[in-house]
Amino acid sequence: MCLFVAVALFTAFSAAAAPRIKIKAATEMDPADPSYFLPADLFDAKGNRLGVAPGVPAAVPMPTQSLPLEGLRKSEVLVYQSPATRAYFERGGVRSDLNVTLWQRFLARYRFPFRIIRDLKDPALAAGNVLVLPSDVALSDAERQQIRSFAALGGSIIATWQLGTRDPQGKWVGFDFMESLLSVRVTGFTGLVDDERYIHPYGDTPVTHSIPAGSRMWTDLLPAWSPLMIRSATPVAGMRTWGHRPTRDTGSDVMSISAHGRSRVVYFGWPERTWMSADARYHDGLLYDSVSWALRLPSVSVAAWPYPYRSAFVSTTYMADVFNANDIPFGKLQLSKGLKGSYYVLGFEIDKSHAALTQLAAMGHEISYEGDEFESFAGQPAAQQTTRLNTMRAATAAAKIPISAHPGFNPPADGSDQITRQVVSEQPIDYMVTWVEAVDGCIPQFQTSTAGTAPRRHPLVLIPRLLPGVEERLDEISESEAVAENHDLVNDLNRMGCVAVARYANQSLLTPDAQSQTLDSYTRNRSTMWGATGSEISRWWVERGELKATLSGDPTAPTLSVTIPGGGLSNEAVIWLNLPRREAKVSLSGPQQVRTVYSEDGLVAGLLVRDLKPGNYQWQVNFVGDAEK
Repeated sequence: MCLFVAVALFTAFSAAAAPRIKIKAATEMDPADPSYFLPADLFDAKGNRLGVAPGVPAAVPMPTQSLPLEGLRKSEVLVYQSPATRAYFERGGVRSDLNVTLWQRFLARYRFPFRIIRDLKDPALAAGNVLVLPSDVALSDAERQQIRSFAALGGSIIATWQLGTRDPQGKWVGFDFMESLLSVRVTGFTGLVDDERYIHPYGDTPVTHSIPAGSRMWTDLLPAWSPLMIRSATPVAGMRTWGHRPTRDTGSDVMSISAHGRSRVVYFGWPERTWMSADARYHDGLLYDSVSWALRLPSVSVAAWPYPYRSAFVSTTYMADVFNANDIPFGKLQLSKGLKGSYYVLGFEIDKSHAALTQLAAMGHEISYEGDEFESFAGQPAAQQTTRLNTMRAATAAAKIPISAHPGFNPPADGSDQITRQVVSEQPIDYMVTWVEAVDGCIPQFQTSTAGTAPRRHPLVLIPRLLPGVEERLDEISESEAVAENHDLVNDLNRMGCVAVARYANQSLLTPDAQSQTLDSYTRNRSTMWGATGSEISRWWVERGELKATLSGDPTAPTLSVTIPGGGLSNEAVIWLNLPRREAKVSLSGPQQVRTVYSEDGLVAGLLVRDLKPGNYQWQVNFVGDAEK
């Protein structure tokens, strides 16, 4: 069994060999009645649950006795489907063994120790093990009590979709059992809107660190198998549109974790039936991280953003007119909010903007490229796009525009394509701002170079822009509505761990109050949101890509290996370490000391490594303290 998860692990999931377990045709898997599992009268026409209670159910108090670390070597995953659930599936004409089969295939693929159990009195149900409840819709009162007892003794639970919502006869009894056990509140279901089908993992959580934040996990629209929306104190994934927008005001979370005493709980709001169309790169990564965490296996990952931030914000201004004295107040406004902006300029008649751009650069703002003229690059041949980029650079150089030492490119009106990204990667340009189609997730990624192109010292960084420009929304909604919408979207991107790229036109038509209020979307989140220029984001992303961290050896006292890039680190980098016990402390034995911080829930330790010189380091990791509360 592979005990540890590395940052790049998800790339291997699609290549893993699966056991040959035959899956039957979809006609044997779907009930004829779409409301067979979920009663239609519990929800409104949009899929929102009627009369949902506020808040999240309180956690049930658990014992404080700790699981010995030695138990990590013996823990296994137990997959259970109740007889009542099997019978209910079969009465609906649905194959009853599908859920167990899919879990069996996944666990075997990644060599997790597991067994299928048929009785909750099985002696394997011991503290330290993980009980998987795969869409166990129907449960008896005795089974519910046995599951609670297992959790109370420190066993971990992974549950999917509906849990115990029906009795052994198939009668609907509600969500109370699953809500109290899993610390979630069911708020609705998805699937009534065509675009409401993309599960987005949130960044840097204990169970999503192998997957880039915001990666689109496509789900098939199956009327009888609609994923459940939930409210939770610790959500780790949510349903979003293809464009990364939340799907409803009542909340879009579909996955959560919780820890009570020694017990760990992972809840997936979607059923196993939807796994069959899921992208294995992401879905298997999510399952792998979750099972590892439930088994209390230590794992390590490099945070997406500098410590102490979970997301990033970039204020960008594109050139819609000549830059002049009218642009200086907005430059000062950004500084008053604690931000340096990124300005993008056209080569056409750029000399007229020299004075204002020089003043903005002197204030600390970044000056980068937009193009030769305000015309889309998309659809043009590579040679033509290259000529335009060369013209742009020559014009700004001739006008002595203070272009950043690490410049970016933000094409006019988002007008770019794959050819644009390739030809920009062949220029002395560090990064490119792209619209949502170029990057799958909501954090930067590297542009892949094609064969035959000149090698770069560092790959081109693609920074996705997911926010619509507030000014651009004024054709459809009022200024106050656009500002409120922007605030909600920035909050959501911060929650997901994304980069929020705000877009302004120079000589903006927004009122000064609206400009200030849109920037306040950042200031309200500044304790967790890194305010940076595009150039700073790009530099960080290159450094982060070269920062390596792996665990090896005995899970009770593993070896941590870290590589610091040759140029060092310009910002505080944090290496997250999932702890095998809640509130355990990390003791490192090695030649260099590093500062350690801990998450508020006591489940994760962070190692701050900015002060380390470039090179390779190793430490023996010891987990100290057993108190779990």
